[in-house]
Amino acid sequence: MTANDFDLADPKSHFSTDERARYFEDLEYAFIRCLAAYQRWIEESHLSATGTTLGHQDIFVLHTIRLHEVPKTLSEISEFLNRKDLTNLSYSLRKLDKAGFIRRVPSTSGRQRRYEVTDEGEQVTNLAATLREKVLLPSYADRAQGNMPAVAEIEALMETYERATHVAVTHRTKLGRTR
Repeated sequence: MTANDFDLADPKSHFSTDERARYFEDLEYAFIRCLAAYQRWIEESHLSATGTTLGHQDIFVLHTIRLHEVPKTLSEISEFLNRKDLTNLSYSLRKLDKAGFIRRVPSTSGRQRRYEVTDEGEQVTNLAATLREKVLLPSYADRAQGNMPAVAEIEALMETYERATHVAVTHRTKLGRTR
């Protein structure tokens, strides 16, 4: 069964009790499919640009470290990527270090380690930026024509999920389940 086997116009769904809920469900599934497509794009474009295989989460970490050309701590990376799984982020940092894309910056305070991209990491991220500029952006420009409401919609969706997650976590037993 594929996504094409579903009648998306069919209003019957355990999520959709009314028109507003149907719109929100359509938005959620569009976002899920968009996220999956984006993750594939990140992995395949990295492979095309570098000949190396990394998972999308590792690539996100690499580009976050390069962002604004300022070394980042694990906490800063976690905060920026909205991830709480520090163990997995640490594993990504080790993989990127081993691949030669990042390095630890000597700490002056001895507190948190900072990471920056190496020359090789800079080349890899530059190749990714070039591929993005030549392949992705022209395709998007043809469709979006520079409109930004989608960004606001996605941000609103993210904030909605953050608030809902907070409620679900803090009221777990009231909602009927515990771990």
